Amino acid sequence: MRRLSVLAVLVPLLCAHHTCRAATYDRSVDFVYGGMSYTGHYLVYTPADYAGTAPVPAVFLYHGSLGSYTEFMVSSGYTTTADAHNFIAVFPDAVKQYDYLPKTWYAPFHIAFTDQVLDRVKEEFNVDANRTYCTGFSAGAFLCTALAADRSLVFAAFGERSGGYRPEYIPVDADRKIPGMLIHGEDDPVVPINSPYSSPAYAELLAANGNYYIFHRLPGLGHTWRPEDNEGEWEFFASHTLPSGKDHYVELEVSPSSGGSSTFYAGEELTLRWDVFPKAYGYRAVPENVYLAFLVNPTAGSGPATFSDLLRSDGIYIFDNKMQPVRYSSGTPGPTCRNVAFPLSGPAGNGTVCRGELKLTVPASLSCRGAFAAVFLDAKGRAPSTDKPVEISPVFEVNNYQAPGR
Repeated sequence: MRRLSVLAVLVPLLCAHHTCRAATYDRSVDFVYGGMSYTGHYLVYTPADYAGTAPVPAVFLYHGSLGSYTEFMVSSGYTTTADAHNFIAVFPDAVKQYDYLPKTWYAPFHIAFTDQVLDRVKEEFNVDANRTYCTGFSAGAFLCTALAADRSLVFAAFGERSGGYRPEYIPVDADRKIPGMLIHGEDDPVVPINSPYSSPAYAELLAANGNYYIFHRLPGLGHTWRPEDNEGEWEFFASHTLPSGKDHYVELEVSPSSGGSSTFYAGEELTLRWDVFPKAYGYRAVPENVYLAFLVNPTAGSGPATFSDLLRSDGIYIFDNKMQPVRYSSGTPGPTCRNVAFPLSGPAGNGTVCRGELKLTVPASLSCRGAFAAVFLDAKGRAPSTDKPVEISPVFEVNNYQAPGR
């Protein structure tokens, strides 16, 4: 149950019309993990300039092992940083999964806790979902690298201090190459900087995976959190956001032709690859109304567009559940166009990302400019309104002549 006071309810309402002072809210949330119910606690700090009328960023901060959320809110110094840059600071308190365990952070148990805290914070406060970040100290840092692997479509960037990673949560398994800032003292006696799973080892994994990251080694410092590092960490966070402007974050990639160009000739194989990231926009799983479409002579370029842009093409062919193109007309794809069964693989198996590919052989009867689009139809298979966002792949050429030299 959430603990609400009359003051806590009135402050956001008053702040909408008057200049506000900073405020701290002590909250609790129920969550279920492994079939068992738990109650966790967290603090929300709203900065002096927060009025609730416009979305602001949020930073989740995880204390160290045996620490507490109340102590960390003071010792971290992040409330001062929040005041300076007008973002909300959230301090979860580690929940003991079992009484005999020490008070520290465990994944995936505390990932489930974080999910519920984030949902509640978004319900109560005006949070920018594309600018939510996490950072932590020691055991809290280990949880943040786990969140970076498992919730890369929720947090825009992450930080970790005096920590490292768990081998079951590594960057290559993430749905997105999330940026990170790592800070570690060279004389750390608790998590030695040269230990197998510490920050330098994690930095190597980030580099190998192509993640953008910054790593600060602090000479002469031990196992510590320095508030003076907050400003640089926030600047790093503020430079990164999740994708915005579309109902779903979609990537459509068309493989180069056999000649390495964007022109495909009769008989050549064309490969379309796609990634759909529904969690970036609050969806719990891949929606069932995602369709692939082929556009003949599209008028729009690659990237975000609207359905009205698709309608200006010479033709729209939506792939049915057998991956056969059916010409779109009169506002509905017809009864044969059921949902495309997108294959799921690897980390996509949890429904947070949908990946697949389609191989097509260019027919001798076709000569045009082409592109693929990700179209989101309603539950009855009908087209969205003309201003509904869609995503279009890079435009390519289809030539019904044979490739030169063949």
